[in-house]
Formats: sequence, structure tokens, C-alpha cells
Amino acid sequence: MYSRNKRKRSDVLTAIRFLHRVLTDPTWATASIGRLLDGRSGLDGRQGDLFHSRFGSLMGRGSDAIYSDLLRHTFHALSGGGLHLCDIAGAEGELGLKVAGSEDYFGLIYIGDTAAFKKLVQADDAGITIESDAISGSLFEGINRPGTTIEILIGARKFLEGWNSWRVSSMGLLNIGRSEGAQIIQMFGRGVRLKGAGMSLKRSSALPGIHPSSLELLETLNIFALRASYMARFREYLEREGVAVEERFEVHLPIRTNPQWLGKDLVVPRLDEERDFTREVKHILVRGEGAVALNWEL
Repeated sequence: MYSRNKRKRSDVLTAIRFLHRVLTDPTWATASIGRLLDGRSGLDGRQGDLFHSRFGSLMGRGSDAIYSDLLRHTFHALSGGGLHLCDIAGAEGELGLKVAGSEDYFGLIYIGDTAAFKKLVQADDAGITIESDAISGSLFEGINRPGTTIEILIGARKFLEGWNSWRVSSMGLLNIGRSEGAQIIQMFGRGVRLKGAGMSLKRSSALPGIHPSSLELLETLNIFALRASYMARFREYLEREGVAVEERFEVHLPIRTNPQWLGKDLVVPRLDEERDFTREVKHILVRGEGAVALNWEL
């Protein structure tokens, strides 16, 4: 099913081919989950496997159980099946993703030219099914509403244009922003926003009470990037600043408040209303040898 030819494919197609394989090849999927749990992902850092000891809360559950939970909670399916790509007729630029036999969309592709992308999928040999949905409205507009089934959002430069969501927990970047590092790092800010309990904007560690032991995992933004040279530059910058970039670390920033200003309006600096800069300052132009100098007299 998965040919090893070297023809160029779009990055979005590469992403959904991966999802299709997860859904249609449970043996490969469970084996891959096992390698991640055992620290044998094949992605090595300076101190061994990048994912070594990163999934402590899942240890002991077993690959089969994790795969079943993945199907149920992420893909909204009781069992695996082929990936269906649905053209949302009422929403320009949107393609819904669902599992064969499931009525709920689990993912959304938000790109510009959907017609060209569908041609790529049709010409591909992965076996992804293409459908048309003339009933559903925009999936993107409802992505932040309670009860939404969309768990995965795939796009390209659409996300550099600006969008707002409290739900971002992981970002995967593939061949995007290899030279526009500043724009991509700015995009990271969309994932560090945390709504918090009662719209407090606070993490659980700053709130009283007893919290689930693994809640901090949901409050952590994970960023993965392939073939992204700007990430290497970002790493070099952190190293120059003395920040460890391989091991996980926590930074605690003490916040001090000034009671004098609590409960007051925002302080905006401005000139005294009785002052007039244009009357108090004189501008004198002095011509010199080949140049004109500007002197200010207060």
C-alpha cells in the first residue's frame, strides 16, 4: 500500500497518509507505540532517544490499550478503518477527515486550493477515500465550541495569518518556516495560551485544591518539527543564554504585585495638559560646509 517511490508529494498529503496508516495498520501502529514507550523511536538526541521516559503516565497500560483509546477519543471510532477525506461544500478551503463507518469528523484540513489537493489524493496510491459533504457547515468556525469533535487541525500558511484558540496542545511543523523563524516562533504563542479553571488563565500549580497527577501534561505545549533549520538557530540562541535544551526543565517566575495600583485603571504615560512642546522648543537650522545641522533650544 505504501510505495517507496521518490516522487514529490505535498506535506499535507504526507500527514494524512500517516493518519491513514495508523487507522488501517493496527499491527504497525501498536508496534510503533511500543517503541515510543520503550524509548526506541529512532529519533536520537544528544543524550539518547528523544522520547525516553517522556510517557510515564502511560507506562504499564500496554500498546493495544493505548491504541484502542486513540481510536475512541481521537478518531471517534470503535475500530480502525480507511481514512475519508470530505470536501465541505459550504466552507471554502475546508476538508473534513473521518474514519470509515464513523459519522463524526475528527480532523480538519484548512488550506487554500482544495481542488488541487484532491487531485493529489486521487493520484496517490494510499487508498484514501474522497467524498463530498453538502450538509455540514464550517468545521473551522466551530473548532472552539464545546462538544466539537475536531481533534486535529492540519494546514499550511493559514496559521501564520492569525487565529485564536485555547485548545492548542501540540504543534507539528513539516517543511514550514525554514527561513521565517521569527514568524514560526510567534505562532508558538498560540499554543502557550491557557484558559485555566474559571477563566483564571492560571495553571493548576497556581490554584488551590487537589488536581490530577498528570494534569500538567495538558498544560504543556509540545512542538515537533522536521526539516526546520530555524529550530536549530532557536536552540543555539537558548544555549547562548545558558538554557538546557535537551533535558526537560521548569522555570518558576516569581510575580510580585504592587498593592498601590491594584483595582485602579491602566496607567498611561502622557504629557501635562498645560505643556506645549511646539511652543517650548525652538528648531534652528544652521547651514554649514556641505551640510545642514539642526539645533534644539529648550
